[in-house]
Amino acid sequence: MQFSTLLITLSAAVGLTLAAPTAHSTCRRVQADATLLNVTNHPLLNVYQPQVISFSVPLKTVRRGPCALVADFPAGYSILDSSVQQGGPTLPINVIDVDGPAPGNSIGNIHFPSTVPDQKTKEAAKLTINSFRCREEMTFRFEVAGDGQVMFMTNGNYGLFMEFDC
Repeated sequence: MQFSTLLITLSAAVGLTLAAPTAHSTCRRVQADATLLNVTNHPLLNVYQPQVISFSVPLKTVRRGPCALVADFPAGYSILDSSVQQGGPTLPINVIDVDGPAPGNSIGNIHFPSTVPDQKTKEAAKLTINSFRCREEMTFRFEVAGDGQVMFMTNGNYGLFMEFDC
């Protein structure tokens, strides 16, 4: 189990360095149904706040090909990570399938880029969390795997997306 967690973490780190966004992406995308990702886990305080986020994919896309769950941030984007604020590493976020072929199973683990002191990304980053067969509605639960909080805004240009027709 620890080996697979390490492998997923290393895969996410490699994705962070290799998947820089391009100015001329040919993919289409839909944004998340939430404008804020705010997940918290403080076991000693009995505080556990995961977040469920959905994506509505156009029906014609569902029949054509795969969809990819991505996080896309420009340089200088604000991402709050309580571990980074305290001098620690970025917190891992587990992503769990809610309504797909494997409900309740992890589909990925991601570390969103965040730096001290101003909690802004140093450079643009596009991270692919996982890809799947497209469905009209795709829902995932995001939860902090460590002790702390991660929060950022998501909108039509930056944050969490489902990409398709690439």
